[in-house]
Amino acid sequence: MKTLNLLCLAALVLWAGCASFETNAYRTLGTTATLVDAAMQAWGGWVREGQATPTDEKRVREAYQSYQSAMRSARVVMESHMMEPNPRAAEHVLTVVAASAGPVIELIRGLLPGERAAKVRTL
Repeated sequence: MKTLNLLCLAALVLWAGCASFETNAYRTLGTTATLVDAAMQAWGGWVREGQATPTDEKRVREAYQSYQSAMRSARVVMESHMMEPNPRAAEHVLTVVAASAGPVIELIRGLLPGERAAKVRTL
């Protein structure tokens, strides 16, 4: 269900309005980065307070590394797309980024206590 929501979000942003594919792609990436960064900041506060277990820290770190790898790929694909347009590759990489961002956010929401988790926005 979460993956379906992520795909719908990506599709909505990509095909909404009259904006160009590139503009929508960069907006999608920017929104995703903002949401993940906010979740990581909330997680960082929890870690600094000494509330996180080493196992939880490792799980979040691994999920975040997967997300970062997807974002690096997105950058390369979007730079290539500007030189030689390839909408299929760009759409695919946006889907991969959204699919890797969701688990980071959901994992953090699951590890934080109720009121803190509620403040972490999802995709």
